[in-house]
Amino acid sequence: RIVRWIVWRVSPKRRRILYLARHLSPLHPDTPPEVQAIRDEVFALTCLKLKKVEIQRTLLEILNAANQPFGFEQVFVCSIYPSIVKRNLVISPVETTADHRLDVEIGYLGHNEDYFFWVFQIDGRTKSSVDRTLSPQQETREDKLYLIYQLDARAFFEDNPLDAVQWISNSQMHFDKILEDLKKRNYKVTAASIPHFEWGRLSLLRRLSLDVLRRHRSPSEHRTR
Repeated sequence: RIVRWIVWRVSPKRRRILYLARHLSPLHPDTPPEVQAIRDEVFALTCLKLKKVEIQRTLLEILNAANQPFGFEQVFVCSIYPSIVKRNLVISPVETTADHRLDVEIGYLGHNEDYFFWVFQIDGRTKSSVDRTLSPQQETREDKLYLIYQLDARAFFEDNPLDAVQWISNSQMHFDKILEDLKKRNYKVTAASIPHFEWGRLSLLRRLSLDVLRRHRSPSEHRTR
């Protein structure tokens, strides 16, 4: 632990990450101090993977969009962020007035440069069955159908050891399950007015797209399983 402390303060790159970590939003007063320590460590480890300063700052802005965070919601988004970047997906916070929440929209450009997306509503305080996550709501925005996944992030971490690497692994594995669920549902994120004869072709395109993403997972992602 002493060696790690020294390394983080000698390396200019790591000192910069520690500086960013100090700008994370304060957690709710009821949050156990060990959870805050895990949140900060997960953020630092994630920033080491991201490397580019502008991407690290973008992550900081997304995490700080949480209302009255408990830390669990921020850990989940922080853990899956490198996978989102590698897959060329885009992520942005969704405004919410609910406390202890971090809502984000994840999307990509698909067929004919059309934008497809889904939403995570991540609660950092509530603990319920993880299975509930895979029962998303279907909503409509203008001409788009999309899915909303409600995640009680605390359920992913409550019974786990206080180990940042394990929490990152748990989050990434659950993110993979959600991608698989999206695949089974044929994404359900498409133009509501699309002609019926297009459905079959778009189904194939999306299935192939996700298969390509899976083949391009890094070796480190496989090892965290």
